[in-house]
Amino acid sequence: MARRGYVQLVNGFYDNDKVRDLVRMGHADSVGIFCMALSLCGDRLTDGFISRRALLSNIGATPEQVQALVDEGMFEEVDEGWLIHDYTAHNRTKEQVLHARKKSAERVAIQIPINIIGRQNTAQGIG
Repeated sequence: MARRGYVQLVNGFYDNDKVRDLVRMGHADSVGIFCMALSLCGDRLTDGFISRRALLSNIGATPEQVQALVDEGMFEEVDEGWLIHDYTAHNRTKEQVLHARKKSAERVAIQIPINIIGRQNTAQGIG
């Protein structure tokens, strides 16, 4: 389920040595898989973990594309799937995202009664 949010992809991503190596070796398609995996992790708040099922079925990566990312050090193989290398160094963790959402909901909850009172006062000629 898509939520409003984002993951980080630096402006110079195209010039990263690992990305350039993949392209030179004929694995530009793996770069697209990497970007889709980033998006999935941000959407599902997995802290950079991608399950085998999600990567191979949902994203549609081939074993060769995944292996190219592992060989280049962009994915780390773990039980049940892979981790995006340094994901939490560049993106907010699940805990940080949920905390920010809670704070935002609290701000909205405070603003709604203030707005209602303000409209009622204006309608009654007060203020």
